[in-house]
Amino acid sequence: MSELAEFFRKKSEEDEKQKVDWENEKQEWLETIETFNKQIIDWLKEPIKEKLVTSHTEELNISEYLMGNYQAPSLVITSGKEIVSFKPIGKLVLGFNGRIDMASFTETKTLVYIKDKQSWFLFEQSKKENLKLFDEKLFTELLKKMLS
Repeated sequence: MSELAEFFRKKSEEDEKQKVDWENEKQEWLETIETFNKQIIDWLKEPIKEKLVTSHTEELNISEYLMGNYQAPSLVITSGKEIVSFKPIGKLVLGFNGRIDMASFTETKTLVYIKDKQSWFLFEQSKKENLKLFDEKLFTELLKKMLS
Protein backbone atom coordinates (compact mmCIF):
# COMPACT_ATOMS: atom_id res chain seq x y z
CA MET A 1 0.00 0.00 0.00
CA SER A 2 1.36 3.41 -0.92
CA GLU A 3 2.16 6.00 1.71
CA LEU A 4 -0.58 8.27 0.39
CA ALA A 5 -3.20 5.49 0.38
CA GLU A 6 -2.27 4.67 4.00
CA PHE A 7 -2.55 8.34 4.96
CA PHE A 8 -6.07 8.63 3.46
CA ARG A 9 -7.18 5.32 5.03
CA LYS A 10 -6.14 6.52 8.51
CA LYS A 11 -7.71 9.92 7.87
CA SER A 12 -10.98 8.27 6.84
CA GLU A 13 -10.97 6.15 10.02
CA GLU A 14 -10.32 9.23 12.18
CA ASP A 15 -13.06 11.20 10.42
CA GLU A 16 -15.52 8.37 11.08
CA LYS A 17 -14.65 8.35 14.81
CA GLN A 18 -15.13 12.11 15.04
CA LYS A 19 -18.41 12.22 13.10
CA VAL A 20 -20.73 14.93 14.41
CA ASP A 21 -24.52 14.69 14.53
CA TRP A 22 -25.22 18.05 12.88
CA GLU A 23 -28.98 17.75 13.28
CA ASN A 24 -28.47 17.38 17.03
CA GLU A 25 -26.07 20.34 17.01
CA LYS A 26 -28.69 22.43 15.21
CA GLN A 27 -31.40 21.51 17.74
CA GLU A 28 -29.06 22.32 20.64
CA TRP A 29 -28.31 25.72 19.06
CA LEU A 30 -32.02 26.49 18.58
CA GLU A 31 -32.64 25.62 22.25
CA THR A 32 -29.77 27.94 23.24
CA ILE A 33 -31.38 30.76 21.25
CA GLU A 34 -34.78 30.09 22.87
CA THR A 35 -33.21 30.19 26.34
CA PHE A 36 -31.43 33.44 25.46
CA ASN A 37 -34.66 35.03 24.20
CA LYS A 38 -36.55 33.95 27.33
CA GLN A 39 -33.84 35.55 29.49
CA ILE A 40 -34.15 38.86 27.61
CA ILE A 41 -37.95 38.79 28.00
CA ASP A 42 -37.54 38.05 31.70
CA TRP A 43 -35.23 41.05 32.10
CA LEU A 44 -37.87 43.16 30.35
CA LYS A 45 -40.91 41.78 32.19
CA GLU A 46 -41.65 44.99 34.12
CA PRO A 47 -41.46 47.37 31.11
CA ILE A 48 -43.46 44.85 29.04
CA LYS A 49 -46.08 44.54 31.78
CA GLU A 50 -46.37 48.35 31.91
CA LYS A 51 -46.60 48.42 28.07
CA LEU A 52 -43.49 50.59 27.81
CA VAL A 53 -41.92 48.15 25.35
CA THR A 54 -43.21 45.35 23.17
CA SER A 55 -41.51 42.22 21.95
CA HIS A 56 -42.06 39.66 19.26
CA THR A 57 -40.04 37.10 17.35
CA GLU A 58 -39.40 36.81 13.63
CA GLU A 59 -38.07 33.73 11.94
CA LEU A 60 -34.72 34.22 10.22
CA ASN A 61 -33.34 31.97 7.51
CA ILE A 62 -29.81 30.88 8.37
CA SER A 63 -27.44 28.85 6.24
CA GLU A 64 -24.40 27.22 7.79
CA TYR A 65 -21.99 25.02 5.89
CA LEU A 66 -22.23 21.92 8.09
CA MET A 67 -25.73 22.40 9.52
CA GLY A 68 -27.49 23.39 6.33
CA ASN A 69 -30.42 25.78 6.05
CA TYR A 70 -32.71 26.33 9.02
CA GLN A 71 -34.92 28.92 10.65
CA ALA A 72 -34.14 30.56 13.98
CA PRO A 73 -36.13 33.03 16.08
CA SER A 74 -34.94 36.63 16.15
CA LEU A 75 -36.23 38.60 19.15
CA VAL A 76 -37.35 42.17 18.38
CA ILE A 77 -37.82 44.79 21.12
CA THR A 78 -39.74 47.97 20.27
CA SER A 79 -39.93 51.18 22.29
CA GLY A 80 -41.81 53.93 20.49
CA LYS A 81 -40.13 54.26 17.09
CA GLU A 82 -36.91 52.58 18.24
CA ILE A 83 -36.18 48.91 17.61
CA VAL A 84 -33.48 46.62 18.96
CA SER A 85 -33.27 43.12 17.54
CA PHE A 86 -31.35 40.04 18.59
CA LYS A 87 -30.40 38.27 15.37
CA PRO A 88 -28.91 34.77 15.53
CA ILE A 89 -25.96 34.65 13.15
CA GLY A 90 -24.90 31.04 13.60
CA LYS A 91 -23.57 28.35 15.87
CA LEU A 92 -20.36 27.70 13.96
CA VAL A 93 -18.37 30.76 15.00
CA LEU A 94 -14.59 30.56 15.26
CA GLY A 95 -13.61 30.24 18.91
CA PHE A 96 -17.19 30.31 20.24
CA ASN A 97 -20.32 28.17 20.34
CA GLY A 98 -22.71 30.65 18.79
CA ARG A 99 -23.29 34.28 17.90
CA ILE A 100 -26.24 36.65 18.18
CA ASP A 101 -26.04 40.28 17.04
CA MET A 102 -27.82 42.92 19.12
CA ALA A 103 -28.71 45.57 16.54
CA SER A 104 -30.41 48.96 16.50
CA PHE A 105 -30.69 51.49 13.69
CA THR A 106 -27.35 53.03 14.69
CA GLU A 107 -25.14 50.19 15.88
CA THR A 108 -24.59 46.47 16.25
CA LYS A 109 -23.04 44.59 19.16
CA THR A 110 -21.71 41.05 18.87
CA LEU A 111 -22.77 38.57 21.55
CA VAL A 112 -21.03 35.20 21.67
CA TYR A 113 -21.90 32.03 23.54
CA ILE A 114 -19.34 29.93 25.39
CA LYS A 115 -20.86 26.51 26.08
CA ASP A 116 -18.32 25.52 28.76
CA LYS A 117 -19.30 28.60 30.78
CA GLN A 118 -23.00 28.35 29.88
CA SER A 119 -22.89 32.11 29.34
CA TRP A 120 -23.16 34.84 26.75
CA PHE A 121 -20.52 37.55 26.37
CA LEU A 122 -20.24 40.88 24.62
CA PHE A 123 -17.37 40.52 22.15
CA GLU A 124 -15.53 43.68 21.13
CA GLN A 125 -12.57 43.15 18.82
CA SER A 126 -11.16 46.59 19.43
CA LYS A 127 -10.81 46.14 23.20
CA LYS A 128 -7.88 44.55 25.02
CA GLU A 129 -10.25 42.56 27.23
CA ASN A 130 -12.67 41.78 24.47
CA LEU A 131 -15.15 39.58 26.40
CA LYS A 132 -17.60 41.01 28.94
CA LEU A 133 -20.22 38.83 30.61
CA PHE A 134 -23.62 39.62 29.07
CA ASP A 135 -25.72 39.89 32.19
CA GLU A 136 -28.76 41.98 33.12
CA LYS A 137 -26.62 45.00 34.03
CA LEU A 138 -24.75 45.01 30.69
CA PHE A 139 -27.99 44.31 28.80
CA THR A 140 -29.61 47.33 30.46
CA GLU A 141 -26.61 49.53 29.69
CA LEU A 142 -26.49 48.49 26.01
CA LEU A 143 -30.26 48.74 25.54
CA LYS A 144 -30.42 52.24 27.04
CA LYS A 145 -27.56 53.35 24.79
CA MET A 146 -29.10 51.84 21.67
CA LEU A 147 -32.52 53.34 22.35
CA SER A 148 -31.24 56.84 23.13
